[in-house]
Amino acid sequence: MMRLFKFMLVALFVFIFLGCERVLPFQEESEKAAIEVSDLNQATNSSDAKVELASLPEPDGIPILVSLGKSFWVLDPTDPTPFVNLVYLYSHIFLINDYCFGEYVHTDSGWLMRSYSDTNLVRLIWVNDLKDTLNFTLYVDEYEFNQQFERFQVKKGRINFFKNKRSIYNSNFHLVGDSLWINETIVNVFQAQVSALRIAKSPNFVGTISAEIINLITEKTTSVLVNCNSDSTRTVRVSFRRFNIDFLIRANVSKIKIATYSPRFREVTGDFFANNIDVGDLNGIKYEFEDATHKSYLVITLRSGKRINLW
Repeated sequence: MMRLFKFMLVALFVFIFLGCERVLPFQEESEKAAIEVSDLNQATNSSDAKVELASLPEPDGIPILVSLGKSFWVLDPTDPTPFVNLVYLYSHIFLINDYCFGEYVHTDSGWLMRSYSDTNLVRLIWVNDLKDTLNFTLYVDEYEFNQQFERFQVKKGRINFFKNKRSIYNSNFHLVGDSLWINETIVNVFQAQVSALRIAKSPNFVGTISAEIINLITEKTTSVLVNCNSDSTRTVRVSFRRFNIDFLIRANVSKIKIATYSPRFREVTGDFFANNIDVGDLNGIKYEFEDATHKSYLVITLRSGKRINLW
């Protein structure tokens, strides 16, 4: 009788265990948190500041240079790492000479100085294809001659960017030795305080980047910590608190990879945590450029199977 009772008890336990649906913790909250990250990324990429800055004309005569190549230039289009290209940009702003201060307008023949300024500002004015007037002003608070590049490097300054007299972007920055501080705002999207420390001399950035981001839509804060390694790999931690839950995205960015009949690319892998519980996987690819068969993506896949595209 006792053996029969034990058998029935074990059978009941197995029935309950197999018959009950497994409860996945924090799935609903994690989905909402991931969607917020996705929404902020989409708002950034579609913002006037992002779109119009990318359209900045770059023919002969432009008075602002980044790494003596283009003006506002992305160092590595394969790199999806947060703030890496921003740090590169603000670390490599040069003037063509120390008497280029003034107001410039873009014409069919290039950038022409319209008026000289003795207040250490460089103002670029152009009209886009939709006939909007763009006004980009760099205020140079501190600069010095860089022997390596044989140009004047801006060490401290401010940027104001207007579209049809409406502010769409502003920043201030200060470069001291191997340390850089940036405070930037994409109007109505986010404000970020960024600090970077270079720990090795290299054509690419090797060091650490930290940032505090305020989402101006939700008024919520997100922290970012990046380690850029000498082999060009990166580790990224994105942490934020929502719904009384501590969320963490932990990611690894690969070296640049090359495949036959493919643009160069980097792979992204990682995990998504809620209160230290692994609630999803992160994976993606960032191509140097996109075509019909190569599309960049970054996706969080929750344990429930739900997929959220971050970009």
